[in-house]
Amino acid sequence: MSHVAILFDIVKASLQSVAPALSAKQKFPNRSRTSAFTAILTDRLLRESIGKPITWMRARQNTLKLFSLDMSNVTFSKESIAGLSCVVCVPNDIEVKSTLVYFHGGGYAVGTAAGYKATIATLSVAAQAKVIAVDYRRAPEFTFPTANDDCLEVTQEVLRDERLPVFLAGDSAGAALALDMLTQLKSSPEHAAAFAKVKACALISPWVDPTYEWTEQQAVGDDILCPALLHYWAGKYLSDAEKLSSRVNFANAALEGFPDMYIQAAGAEILLRQILDFDQHAKASGVNVKLDIFPDQFHVFQTFGMFAPESRAALRKIGDYFLTKI
Repeated sequence: MSHVAILFDIVKASLQSVAPALSAKQKFPNRSRTSAFTAILTDRLLRESIGKPITWMRARQNTLKLFSLDMSNVTFSKESIAGLSCVVCVPNDIEVKSTLVYFHGGGYAVGTAAGYKATIATLSVAAQAKVIAVDYRRAPEFTFPTANDDCLEVTQEVLRDERLPVFLAGDSAGAALALDMLTQLKSSPEHAAAFAKVKACALISPWVDPTYEWTEQQAVGDDILCPALLHYWAGKYLSDAEKLSSRVNFANAALEGFPDMYIQAAGAEILLRQILDFDQHAKASGVNVKLDIFPDQFHVFQTFGMFAPESRAALRKIGDYFLTKI
């Protein structure tokens, strides 16, 4: 499809989202009108993508550029780490105190490191950190465990050479990738020293159970995600048996000995129940967990830059959290 046709699709979906956004404030008093419009537009585009080639949604994501106020306060570069392309973000005029490895979301199928510049810029400034966003290979071209292995190779190389404190973070499927990094490092004696370098982990709306079955009431939500979309994405990356793998499913994972965690969840997202269950499981496993739930917000609102004005304050809380762990 041509660029003009993609723009036409986006404009059409945008116009269809205006009226619902105007009435959303009454239902979601903690969601700004800009965020309400963004959520409705994103939900519309994501639902339309179900059953279409993954390239359909990727093209629309590439067209909808995200920005944040902090992008002018950082310097971006591209680096090859462990043979993989990464976007590196460093704050301007601030002493770098740590390194943050970030894994983007997108159901293992969409999203890019470059598409997350708005997110990592705010995290870089807030945490006073060099942020490394990994451009791992995605489904359906590359299936399980390619994305996991790509992220692990980058993480291992960063930890091998880094002298500053290291943090891990990710959103949605990227948060699951962050958990897998901890799992793989912890389970291998040869990586014990590298595992000890990870001071803390931040999980934004983590997708911790790809086998989760929603009730009919839970499935009809006010989120940008729906069960059909998650099943569609998961099926592109994972076989039914692989959805139970300890590398992607953390509902009953062995979390003992994990570093401190900070979890952010949205009050209106369909993943909330499994996130709450994971929070309790992690605490029962002895992990020091801090959980923040943002009322009325939608899945990974933190990653939408200026299209979700509430995102900046949430990301700054992650930065503040990491600063306390240095």
